[in-house]
Amino acid sequence: IGKYHDIEVEDDVTCYMEYANGASGAFITSTGETPGSNRFEIAGTKGRILLENDKLVLTRNEVASDEWSKTSKIGFQQPETTVEEIPIPGVDNAHAMLMTNFVDAIIDGQELIAPGESGIGSVELANVMVYSGLINETIDLPMDSAAWETKLNDLIANSTHEKKVVEVSNEDFTASYRR
Repeated sequence: IGKYHDIEVEDDVTCYMEYANGASGAFITSTGETPGSNRFEIAGTKGRILLENDKLVLTRNEVASDEWSKTSKIGFQQPETTVEEIPIPGVDNAHAMLMTNFVDAIIDGQELIAPGESGIGSVELANVMVYSGLINETIDLPMDSAAWETKLNDLIANSTHEKKVVEVSNEDFTASYRR
């Protein structure tokens, strides 16, 4: 399945989502692009929220975009906006922060930031993305977990991938992620 690596799992994903309320979304991720980016964006009729580079940028439309498009007398213009930037240090090292918290929970009993049960939705979403790509069909949530398990077991049983043994000359993996 790997696009960039000789691996049997996905390393490049583009997912288009449709929500019951009519909203749409796109999720794009890759471990094969470098330097890559880490960007989270939500756009709506009243503005946009953008989380990137350790800051949250809120852009608010003075007039909702759907109302603007119905009432504007001049084509291709946009409503006036206000922009607010909120620094959020540590966003780019969130994974390291979660791992540190996990270790601290084991050693010191610290409360987990992200307990296991909070991740089940993320696991299901990841499974849906992979399954949808494998069968080339749109899948509704909650997914048919029995069908996914059957497909996964079939992939495992019929795997012909030979894992390459790679000698690692440096056990310092800190360069494999950004802080």
